[in-house]
Amino acid sequence: HFRSSAARAPLMCSHERRRRNVMMARAVNMKAHRAAEWRAERVPDGELPTFMARFGCRAIDRHSWAETPQLDLQVYVSDHEECALGHTYYTIQCSIGNPGINANWRRQWSVARRLCQIREQLYDPLRAGMGR
Repeated sequence: HFRSSAARAPLMCSHERRRRNVMMARAVNMKAHRAAEWRAERVPDGELPTFMARFGCRAIDRHSWAETPQLDLQVYVSDHEECALGHTYYTIQCSIGNPGINANWRRQWSVARRLCQIREQLYDPLRAGMGR
């Protein structure tokens, strides 16, 4: 007798296949939901000098510095992905360094955000801070 390889492979019933697809869709939706709920947190005024010291900056308060910081901030979009909910998430690569303290020191991270989050929580506050 001749048997094809397909006849030897175990077949997945449609119920199992549907269950697996539902589980995968739920996982993708949960990831998208968590990313969509993200909000930037404002550092409390009393904690700002300590927070900025981690980056080698000496802040007096939210509006003044003990010395002008020389931070090097780099932000760029490296990729994008459509999620199951129909939203586009952009992968943003970020790094920050302080060449005035240590030319080799940098913190790097990446995040996935929707365009509306980028606009509301990065672009709009930066533009307002620049007086436009």
